[in-house]
Amino acid sequence: MDRHLDAHCEAILEEFRQELPQFKSVAKEVYDSLKSTFEEAGLVVAAIEYRVKAEDSLAGKLELKGGKYKSLADITDIIGLRVITFYTDDVDTVASAVERLFTVDWDNSVDKRKIHQIDSFGYLSLHYICSKEGFPYRFEIQMRTVLQHAWANMNHDTGYKSGV
Repeated sequence: MDRHLDAHCEAILEEFRQELPQFKSVAKEVYDSLKSTFEEAGLVVAAIEYRVKAEDSLAGKLELKGGKYKSLADITDIIGLRVITFYTDDVDTVASAVERLFTVDWDNSVDKRKIHQIDSFGYLSLHYICSKEGFPYRFEIQMRTVLQHAWANMNHDTGYKSGV
């Protein structure tokens, strides 16, 4: 896809390219840290997923909202992890473990579970923006149940990505 990025956004994209090996390494480290912490605690989760944002996806984000970001460090979802639990209570247990392992940026984290009324259903997820010592970029960890994950995937595919 042909992107039209200004020089500032191109510079952010170039920094991303240079840092990509480090992003991949840190994403795996965070994943491994979560996995081993849950295993040691005897916490069974449905899945732990991780990804580094694709270059084309980042370019699209920069094309739409590039002026919002002063630098690559302002983009909090270059690395994204998702912990999917079987039970609602386990989301809070996972969150507690994340808080012990990483520094949580409370100003940019959001508990979307609290947005809905008790009798409504929608996109319910706990999103922490985190950092770890020795790594200058933040990353996002989403925590939700299997049912919330299924709902989010259906909603994302039929609404957000399709433009409907």
